[in-house]
Amino acid sequence: MKYYIGLDMGTSSLGWAVTDDKYRLLRKKGKDMWGVRLFDEADTAAARRTNRVAKRRRNREKARIGYLKELFATEIEKIDSGFYQRLDDSKFWKEDKTVQQKFALFADTGYTDVDYYKEYPTIFHLRKKLLESTEPQDVRLVYLAILNIYKHRGHFLNANLDENGNDDFADIYANFVKMAKDVVDIDFSQDISDNWLRETLSSSELSKTGKHSAIIEHYGIKKSAEKKKVEMLKLICGLKGVLSKIFEDTEWEDEDKKFSISYRDSNYDETSQKAEELLSESAYELFCTMKQMHDWSLLANIMKGEDGEYKYLSLARVAAYEKHQKDLKILKKLYKDNDLKKYNEMFRIMNQSNYSGYVGSVNSDKDKRRRGAQCSRDDLFKKIREDIKDFAETAEKNYVLEEIGKENFLPKQLTASNGVIPNQIHKKELKKILENAENYLPFLKEKDESNLTVSERIVKMFEFQIPYYIGPISPIVNGDMKYSKNVWSVRKEAGKVYPWNFEQKIDTEESAQRFISRMVKHCTYIGGEEVLPKNSLLYEKFMVLNELNNLRINGERISVKLKQDIYEYLLKKEKKVTKSKLIEFLQTHGEVEPQDTPEISGIDDGFTNKRANYCKFCRLFGVDTLTYEQEKIAEQIIFWSTVYGDTKKFVKKKIQDNYGDVLSDKQIAQAAGYKFKDWGRLSKELLKVEGIDKSTGEESTVIQKMWSDNYNLMELIESDNFTYKQNIEERAKVIDKTLSEIVYEDLDELYISAPVRRMTWQTILVLKEITEVMGEAPARVFVEMARDPNAEKKRTESRKNKFLALYKNCKEEERELYNQINKRDEADFRSKKLYLYYTQKGRCMYSGERIDLDDLFNDNLYDIDHIYPRHFVKDDSIDNNLVLVKKEINAHKSDGYPLADGIQKKCRVFWNELKSGGFITAEKYERLTRTFEFTEDERVSFINRQLVETRQGTKAITDLFKKTFPQADIVYVKAPNVSAFRQKYKLLKCRNVNDFHHAQDAYLNIVVGNVYHVKFTKNPYNFIREYKKAPEKNPYHMDKIFNYPVVRNDEVAWQTKNDESITMVKSMMKKNTPLVTRRNFEVHGALENKLGIKSAQLAKKANGVGYIGVKTSDARLQNVCRYGGVTDIKGAYFCLVEHTQKKKRIRTIEPVPLYLKHQLDTNEKLEKYFAETYGYENPNVRIEKIKVYSLIKVNGFYMYLTGRTGAQLAVCNAVQMILPWKWMLYVKEMTKAIGAEFTDEYMEKTGTISKSKNRQLYDLLCEKHLNCIYKLRPNPVGENLIIGKDKFNKLSILEQIYVLLQILQLSQLINQGANLELIGLAKKAGTTKISKNISNCNEFKLINQSITGLYENEVDLLTI
Repeated sequence: MKYYIGLDMGTSSLGWAVTDDKYRLLRKKGKDMWGVRLFDEADTAAARRTNRVAKRRRNREKARIGYLKELFATEIEKIDSGFYQRLDDSKFWKEDKTVQQKFALFADTGYTDVDYYKEYPTIFHLRKKLLESTEPQDVRLVYLAILNIYKHRGHFLNANLDENGNDDFADIYANFVKMAKDVVDIDFSQDISDNWLRETLSSSELSKTGKHSAIIEHYGIKKSAEKKKVEMLKLICGLKGVLSKIFEDTEWEDEDKKFSISYRDSNYDETSQKAEELLSESAYELFCTMKQMHDWSLLANIMKGEDGEYKYLSLARVAAYEKHQKDLKILKKLYKDNDLKKYNEMFRIMNQSNYSGYVGSVNSDKDKRRRGAQCSRDDLFKKIREDIKDFAETAEKNYVLEEIGKENFLPKQLTASNGVIPNQIHKKELKKILENAENYLPFLKEKDESNLTVSERIVKMFEFQIPYYIGPISPIVNGDMKYSKNVWSVRKEAGKVYPWNFEQKIDTEESAQRFISRMVKHCTYIGGEEVLPKNSLLYEKFMVLNELNNLRINGERISVKLKQDIYEYLLKKEKKVTKSKLIEFLQTHGEVEPQDTPEISGIDDGFTNKRANYCKFCRLFGVDTLTYEQEKIAEQIIFWSTVYGDTKKFVKKKIQDNYGDVLSDKQIAQAAGYKFKDWGRLSKELLKVEGIDKSTGEESTVIQKMWSDNYNLMELIESDNFTYKQNIEERAKVIDKTLSEIVYEDLDELYISAPVRRMTWQTILVLKEITEVMGEAPARVFVEMARDPNAEKKRTESRKNKFLALYKNCKEEERELYNQINKRDEADFRSKKLYLYYTQKGRCMYSGERIDLDDLFNDNLYDIDHIYPRHFVKDDSIDNNLVLVKKEINAHKSDGYPLADGIQKKCRVFWNELKSGGFITAEKYERLTRTFEFTEDERVSFINRQLVETRQGTKAITDLFKKTFPQADIVYVKAPNVSAFRQKYKLLKCRNVNDFHHAQDAYLNIVVGNVYHVKFTKNPYNFIREYKKAPEKNPYHMDKIFNYPVVRNDEVAWQTKNDESITMVKSMMKKNTPLVTRRNFEVHGALENKLGIKSAQLAKKANGVGYIGVKTSDARLQNVCRYGGVTDIKGAYFCLVEHTQKKKRIRTIEPVPLYLKHQLDTNEKLEKYFAETYGYENPNVRIEKIKVYSLIKVNGFYMYLTGRTGAQLAVCNAVQMILPWKWMLYVKEMTKAIGAEFTDEYMEKTGTISKSKNRQLYDLLCEKHLNCIYKLRPNPVGENLIIGKDKFNKLSILEQIYVLLQILQLSQLINQGANLELIGLAKKAGTTKISKNISNCNEFKLINQSITGLYENEVDLLTI
């Protein structure tokens, strides 16, 4: 039997439908064959990787400390055999210690912890002593100091620092000056020989604001005229800066223009990620260079003392401690002398805005505790200023205010600023401590088989960092990559790996190659091939040509010769080439007259791409043009730098090893310093694919053709005039298996993201079941796929704010338009006519004449026209293709293209004014001014837009379907075509009522996809030629596809006679019969939800109920009332347990904790667990595993089992709401109104939404919840809705809409409840929970469904 399958593929849902060739839904198993498969969107690997890396880092730290203990063990054992044990037990209560005693470190006769902390108040006091003294010290003290250094190694971000840990300021500043000039064209003074700037930035006598003001004054910077400089210096000084004021060339959305950031933000990791997203690559590099300046000044400030720079960090830390002590003494005296009540509030209790909160502890007769509140430095300073403002003027008060003004009051040793301290500073201190200790600890000089002393091994272990490209150490010699997908390193030898034998044990070269194969992305078009680096010379050439080949001058494409000259001479620069520079080039080279200003189109304000990297390597080699060999060297260096960019040393070694005989030391150092990052989208193999030009028979590669002709990539690989498309498809890697043979692991070969992989697998499972039920493969499969969830989402821009900004600087006669815009609501600009009216400065686009605003919405006077006629292309882009025109002019305009010569001559100046002012896009301007007709290729491309998919994920999946259904046509369906069909026949969808729209979309994909497929064939060129031969027989209007019958070779895809086809479609769409299933699953991943560790105090209040210990491996830490614990423990799945309670057998559904699931892998173990942990009597597991989101039927109502909370089970609705069609459309209008923030007045005026209709819908929903199946749901809301009706009637229209949408939320597949506070009900009304004791239920069944829902069975949990 001939049948079709339609698929609507999303990352959390799959709609499917099966029809015959007349679009009638088929029936099997007594059910209509269409439905919806719901599932959670799969997480990307990022979260799991973060947890894995953190765990690995902690394990490596443990290993380093373990080795340190091993080195000191013999010497420490001689004087104190219990030292390590006391240290390990220090975290435990006295009762839990291996040896019960009150001391954690020292328990000697005459020297205990009390003596130790008196002598060394902080670890830095101990480190300072060991740095300054060569006198013999206790070996345990040396161990403690080194242990602290091992635990706080500093950052490894700059391997090129000297042992003083500081970059040369002159080098950093010189790099900053160069970057500022290159990126934002700002000149900073290059002369810093007087050290004034260095001293100012590192000064502890100036606040951040003070430094900023001093620099501006010293260099005579004018705040109003040099805003970029002012903002850049704010960032460098640690203040907040607004990025849009620095990087004006970036296209800023309204919401981002005010985005500010400081390098000292507490959430800098998050804000810096946003900065990277907003800025271009070069802008972000400048942003990071400014941070280098900031970090240098912060570190210099930390290391600066009254008598100059401290030699060691510990000296600076002790000085900070002593200053804090001095400041505190003065502050306490000031408070005591003036206000004892304020003194008590500041020092004797713990809260969020006092000294106790600032230091994290309080010790008074009122309160004794550590932690419990947090107070930032700025909040403390604010509080102190407020408290002491009325105190008497004294030396103490003046001192406090002065030090606060310098931001140098009460300095702390542990702050966020420590993040700027590099590894080298700690290393310098470590080496000095060891050097002094060698005088009295001879074992430190002893050597082992590595010929290194103990001291040398301690330093090497401290400074060593496993390169990121080596990754986790493999335990297997010459191990297979399949050992673990998260381990790629290659061992040469077995045995322990240390820094000094690393190269001997690990094959770094092979490991690096494996790292590359894991890291490098894969080509958009040829899946198995690796992409080129973004900065590759070949990729750079492609990007430049792909842009340059779109260039038009005065509406005409340029000659190949001129294109090549522009490429060779103009774009061979590192700076941006603007339109004015292009025009200057054309005039200089005689392409246009010197006095002419040609019309430039095809590019925006200038060229986005340039040959910067080519120029860089020309300078490196000292040539104007690179030879073939030099290009090969450059490509290899770029590749290494992209892969290993964070490890300059390794890049330098690679260059030295491979090109040491070709490049000088200076060239090698220069090349190793180049910074390249990120990857392109295309592979070298794609750009080198050969193809034939059918018109000439010439064969050339893609990149050669782009050079020798003026085609861009899409024109080459989508056109039937060349063979590139077929050749690429032949090389694309696809899975060559039948549908029944495919397994989940096969999808790894497609190089698709985790969300797309899950969506694909769910689709394959549905297809397997459909073909099994039908007994044969489909004739056609129609596929529509959602956009990649990880693709960058375009931010919405306020149209009102956009116009206000545009009109702000307009001429006086246009100020009235500015005032009109200011008075309007944002919602008004949703009107296409009004939006175009203000885009065109209130004028007709085809005459330039003024439009009367009062008559704007009179359709007899004004039209919206499509520049590119709908006859040829479906393009409703308001920014690129729609214009507002007088109807009388539009009536005389033909349906052809280009626009009439008279219109173009009359309006060109007006159009140019609009483009220059930013009112219309360059694309719209180009379409208005173009002077030649569409070519055959363009007409074909317009059709292909409706038929062809270019996204990598979609192509990979449709290619997969082609392999699995070799006899079937796999047809891609574009969502806009289906959306237009819905609009045309008023088959609108509403997502807020139920999930049926996914199945309906799948059904319509069959209808719309089949019509386009049959009409235009697989090769639109054939259709265009047929149309040219016989237009009457082949009607062609891209906006009226469904106005005519569509027939080819006796196959009728669309019948307009007696509305046969649309009648069938509408009758199918009215059915409320889609089958809805949801993916159930077993939970994996992190053991608890990220709510953090709860304190022992909180655990005590709950008597430990609901808590588990932080470490399950140590029984002592299971005592949560002593050590705290975590509460939100994830369950892996549920099980059904029968047990005795009060001499009666009952059944309960119990969660199995994720952290125990591997241990509780049999019924017997589960039963023992429930007996011991829950105290159940004679437990008997009736069902071992019930997955999360299993479908259950309780007392007649269907629900999904989602989780547990205390003694209750969390469930969510599984019954789809069904409303009459007119109310579905009304809910859609309500949703639009909420999204657009319509006012009540606006809605009353338009009449689409009213209080009367809202009341009717409210009554209908009351009826559903009071008398239909929803009355059976746990916690029914029907009666409450009746109670709230009077309050509902008194609400505004917008408030009523909000309440109605909240009520509809109760019948969706979520369990968030509904916020019904506006009608006097709860904030979370209708949340559904059921008792885990199911014995009191009349009915409790587990419903097992197949993936489509065509098969199902019930398991009675009360009797099984």
